[in-house]
Amino acid sequence: MIKQLAAKDIKSYLMAEPDSVLLDVRTNEEWETIGKPEGEKIGLKTYFLSIQFSEERIFNENFVQEFKNLAINQDRNILIICRSGARSQFAAELLNKDEFKVIVMVRPPEATVKSIVTMGRKQGNAKYGNIDWACDYYIGRLDKLVRISQHLDDYIFVNSDDIVNCPDETLTRLTNSLNLKTPLSTEYSSFNKTGMKKSGDTSDNIKKGKIVLTRENNDITISESLLKNLNNCYESSFRKLSEKAAL
Repeated sequence: MIKQLAAKDIKSYLMAEPDSVLLDVRTNEEWETIGKPEGEKIGLKTYFLSIQFSEERIFNENFVQEFKNLAINQDRNILIICRSGARSQFAAELLNKDEFKVIVMVRPPEATVKSIVTMGRKQGNAKYGNIDWACDYYIGRLDKLVRISQHLDDYIFVNSDDIVNCPDETLTRLTNSLNLKTPLSTEYSSFNKTGMKKSGDTSDNIKKGKIVLTRENNDITISESLLKNLNNCYESSFRKLSEKAAL
C-alpha cells in the first residue's frame, strides 16, 4: 500500500516501524548540490537510486531492475524521498505496479516542438529555445516511450489532442478503462507548483483549472525537412504504441 508521509511525522513513524529503510530517488546533480540524507546516523538504512537523470528528467528505464538488485528485504517498509514528492510517488507506483495502470500519451510533433521552443525563449533557456535541439529532444522522447512500452504488460494509449478536441468522449473512455468510481472531469484543482518553472507546463492556460485549447505559436517556423522527419518518427511511434495498447 502507498501512502504519503509528511516530514514532521517521520520520527514518530520510525519509532513505530524501526525496520524501515530509506530510498532516495533524486539525481546525482541534486545529491552533489543539495546533499544526501544521513539516515544511517539514526539507524535508517539508506539507498540511493535515481529514477530520472539530469535536468531533462530522462527516465531511468532500468529503475525497477536496479531496485531489485538492491535486494531489500520485502518485509521492510520503504520510505521514498525526492524534492517535491512527484518522483517519490511515481517510484512507489512503479514498485507496486500491480496496483496501478500506465497511461502513455503523445502529442503531434509540430505543436509540441513549438511549445518547447516557446517555453525556452520565454524563460531565457537557450537550449530549449533552439528548434534543432527541440526536434531532437522530441524524437528522443518518442523513442524512449516506445522502448519503455516494450517492458509493460499493458497500458492505455492516448493522443493528447483528443483530450482538448473531444474531452468528454476521451475522459469517459479513460474513466471506463481505469474503472474509476468518480468520472474524470474537464476541470481540475491547482496547487502551489502549478505553472511554476521546473514543475511542468508554465503557460497561463494551465492555471485556469479546466481543459482549454492553447493557440499554436505561429511565430516559430520549423523547416520542411525537420518537420518531415518529425512526422515520420511520430507516425512510426504512434503505430507501435497503439498496436499493443489496451485502449
